[in-house]
Amino acid sequence: MQWQGQSLDVSWRLDWHGLTPGIQLALQSGQVNARGWLGADWGSWRLEQWQASLPVNLLAPLFPQAQADGKLDIELSTLQLTGREIRAVRGQLQYSGGTVTLPQGMTTAVPAIHGDLTMEQQTPRLQLTGPDQQALAEATLEGKTLNLQVFRALPQLLDMSAAGNASEVVFRSRQPMPVSARSG
Repeated sequence: MQWQGQSLDVSWRLDWHGLTPGIQLALQSGQVNARGWLGADWGSWRLEQWQASLPVNLLAPLFPQAQADGKLDIELSTLQLTGREIRAVRGQLQYSGGTVTLPQGMTTAVPAIHGDLTMEQQTPRLQLTGPDQQALAEATLEGKTLNLQVFRALPQLLDMSAAGNASEVVFRSRQPMPVSARSG
């Protein structure tokens, strides 16, 4: 099987989690690999114990004004979807660090960045922290709106800003999303 011009290896086996039918699935294509459990029950989809690893440059279409190297590791303990609604999520992201090139040819070395995915009061939340556990950015999904806040600590980490309160919000954005958070 082919995916984006590369060989795609897929292996799977049936695997029930309690009374929920599912499959244990593994995917490998070039430097991208993922494995975990996928199940379905009464209109709900569940992903459990997923691990994935991919080079960051594959995410370039999401950030057309920047280029980066390094690796992104994802551990998704649980993700439950009902239709397009996120009912539960828990996991971690780890960026290995690397070189990031921004517009006007500005290049900077970025250290490892950690992310925690949690569900707080029925709201999915991603918090990114730097090497010293300083909060860099936070994203929440409220209804069908993605809210993003970037703290001064991120531009400071990238040597793009000097003094100031590291916890001060320097950028805020709200974007509509095709999925929503649990509404109650």
